Amino acid sequence: MISLRAPLALPNAVSGYYPEYTLNDKLPIKNFNSYDAVLKAARENKESCILYNTNLQTLQNITLDINLTYPKDVEVVLILNVNLTGYSTLRLSGSNYAVSSISIIGGDKDKTYSDHIVNISASKVKLINFTMDNVKSKNKDIDYIRVSESAIEFQLHNSKLDGKSNIGVFLRLDFPLKHYIKYSVFQNFYPISSGNGGEMIRMATGTFEKKDAFATIDYCYFKNCQGDPEIVSIKCSSNTIKNCVFEDNKGKRLVLRHSHKDTIENCLFLKNTGIRIYGTKHKLKNIQLTDGCNILLDNKSGSSYVVASDCVLENIYYHNSPNPVTNKGKNNKVINVVETIKITKKDLMPGLIVSEI
Repeated sequence: MISLRAPLALPNAVSGYYPEYTLNDKLPIKNFNSYDAVLKAARENKESCILYNTNLQTLQNITLDINLTYPKDVEVVLILNVNLTGYSTLRLSGSNYAVSSISIIGGDKDKTYSDHIVNISASKVKLINFTMDNVKSKNKDIDYIRVSESAIEFQLHNSKLDGKSNIGVFLRLDFPLKHYIKYSVFQNFYPISSGNGGEMIRMATGTFEKKDAFATIDYCYFKNCQGDPEIVSIKCSSNTIKNCVFEDNKGKRLVLRHSHKDTIENCLFLKNTGIRIYGTKHKLKNIQLTDGCNILLDNKSGSSYVVASDCVLENIYYHNSPNPVTNKGKNNKVINVVETIKITKKDLMPGLIVSEI
């Protein structure tokens, strides 16, 4: 059934924090009563449209495998409206489409996953209103979501990754070439070990240090992320982190680990978190540090580290953070460090409910 384009309210995985994702209002909607009918239609479809499963479904112990390829001038959105439970996994391959409204809930604590729970190899694909909620597995060490190097221009919108209690990266971006992550919440990655391997987001590995990725993380919230000393670990260059809130991460930090020429701007760090910086020519501007937060320009010994050098920090605001900037690097400029509250959660979280302020 095809309907004329009418207002379509998507379920918003980050309701209470961020506004809902806005669909293209010029796309016609094709309605179906099951997710598999949507997928069948998608394989036959050749035009721009929204394929909408109007019936919320709960599926157990399945692999949801989506492999679609569309021309670049065709815009297709699949609203699947499914909850995956038990020993379920998700696979996205192909190119140039968007998928919305998938949740992976609970997992199976007695099952060992042979691979990542979510595998994304598709290029120019958007994942919208996606949720992983307290997914358990028997694996001691598993990266939950892997976005492979082939998945250029991957986008994640209005999604929530909540609850991880084993070793392994939550969102692993093998090389985030022009990736864009917006209006998403990352929280409750519980303590694992004092070593590495539990980042909330890992952007590439050290071999990509001098390669420009041009990835962006915009309007995202990181809270109670304790699985690794590095909440977000950046191991490639020329990335942007902006309009983000890092709160109550028990001393864990955003870390520019093997990276150069990154931009960090208009971000808020609350309650014992902050930034650790290695590499060269980073730019930080309009950063708020509140309640024990700090920026460390580091010179850690070891051949794998590049001393923080030739970085520019401008407009660093702090409150109840007696040591806002520690500069152990070389030739860095720190301009306008002011004791004040300039940026609040309400400024950066447009959908924030009053009780969260």
